[in-house]
Amino acid sequence: MLKFTTRISWIDSGPRILSISVACNGECTYRNILIVSFVVPLKVVFGQITGEIVVATIYRKFWEHHFGCRYPNSSKTPYNIRYAKNCTGRERLTEENTVFEGQLQFVSDAVMAFAYAIRDMHKDFCKKPGLCDAMKPTKGSELLKYLQKVSFTGLSGDRFHFDENGDGPARYNIIHFKQVAPGKYQWVRVGEYLEGSLELNMSEIQFKLGQPRPPQSVCSLPCAVGQAKKYVEKESCCWHCFNCTLYQIRSPFDPTQCVACPMGELPDIHHVRCIPIPEEYLQPDSGWAIGAMAFSSTGILITLFVFGVFIKHNTTPVVRAAGRELSYTLLAGILMCYSVTYALVLKPSDIACGIQSGQFTHYGYDETKYGQ
Repeated sequence: MLKFTTRISWIDSGPRILSISVACNGECTYRNILIVSFVVPLKVVFGQITGEIVVATIYRKFWEHHFGCRYPNSSKTPYNIRYAKNCTGRERLTEENTVFEGQLQFVSDAVMAFAYAIRDMHKDFCKKPGLCDAMKPTKGSELLKYLQKVSFTGLSGDRFHFDENGDGPARYNIIHFKQVAPGKYQWVRVGEYLEGSLELNMSEIQFKLGQPRPPQSVCSLPCAVGQAKKYVEKESCCWHCFNCTLYQIRSPFDPTQCVACPMGELPDIHHVRCIPIPEEYLQPDSGWAIGAMAFSSTGILITLFVFGVFIKHNTTPVVRAAGRELSYTLLAGILMCYSVTYALVLKPSDIACGIQSGQFTHYGYDETKYGQ
């Protein structure tokens, strides 16, 4: 709580003045700084003040001291006693001869806010000129109510008022310390923030010369597709990425695990899902199948011809001497061996595989008999 006495005490925050001076020799220590600074249009207002305006104002002492001159008929003061040159009235405040305090606008707004609040409070409490008993002493809580309602145009030309949180209007410039050429740096205004509205020119912001985009500020980049994570101990934001093996995919439920595909399936190219293994078998219309079936058909015809000869001459001494039962068995086995070619070109199934196994078993039996 503020206690009003014969002296007025102003509470101000520390200055936020853009006053960085950087000497660049080759490489700058500071580069590409991005800061938020107050909008300070008061330098335009002060730049319009001339010597004629300040003759009868409180600025006279400052004017004499700042420009090292003395107004005619001006009384001697500690500020002008050293100066013999007369002020012409044509002196102007410029950026070359004056350092403008960045907080002047806000100090002015603060003083005017209290002035307007006290004026409104006096109008309601006293109803007439002069201080009345109703304002002796002035309660801080009462003054605060009027202070929160003030609205006026400040010296900068901007409208001043307090929001629902008791804060003044937020007006900031976004300033970027940018390298524009090798060894050359300058401050560049890249945006502004006006009462909740942000405008930012991202094309003017760069990380360093030749590399406009800043590096990603992350501990670990996301893993590639099909890779799993291995977290660094006691770090939930840092991990290492590793590839799943040839027959594994990354688990769809746990990004830190790889799981094997079931039988009959293989991982896709990205190792994110399992896909059925395509069936590849000899097609009946392929060149290899046609050639094999033609050869087998010839063998079958020859075997059938021999079969016929044996049957026709079944009772002759030659057939008997050859062993009719064994000969018929061997001929049947040869016929089945030639016939297995047709089973091999069929689409794999339980029946086709059974036929192939049976025929190859009989082929083994025939080979045994031939060996004997």
